[in-house]
Amino acid sequence: MKIFIRRTFCLLCLFYMFSSQASQKSVIAIFDFYGVRGRASDAGSKLSLLIFAQLSLKDGVKMVEREEIDKIIRERKLKRSGLVKQNFMEIAALVNADYIITGRMYDAEGSRIINLKLTKCSDGKISGKMLVADPKKKDYLENAAIRAATYIAKKITPEKRP
Repeated sequence: MKIFIRRTFCLLCLFYMFSSQASQKSVIAIFDFYGVRGRASDAGSKLSLLIFAQLSLKDGVKMVEREEIDKIIRERKLKRSGLVKQNFMEIAALVNADYIITGRMYDAEGSRIINLKLTKCSDGKISGKMLVADPKKKDYLENAAIRAATYIAKKITPEKRP
């Protein structure tokens, strides 16, 4: 009987361990995208909000609310336009983020270039993606946000091994 109870207990522990790992979500904090000179823009703010919305729809992702980030920026008396990598990482630590998303947007030869940076907070590893969008098209930011969210979801999702 004791062996049966021990085995059952071990099986329950294993089940709990694997089910909690499967339901674990990556926490992501996203910051506004800036222009070349580090200035905020409406398009950069809109793009970060659209990426936020797209990532919120993905399984395995938990987004840090913008209000939480803004509160920390106010408390630390930081200026959004003057944030540097050290500040991003400090804010990410305060909101328990696993990843942060930052980026820049600029125009070149009639196209909008979007440089996306995904930083893993535990080791500082950076993955980047450049997106090219046509600002003359109606939904160019929405389409860029979908492509960015798809890229990010693939990067943060562990590969399944056969």
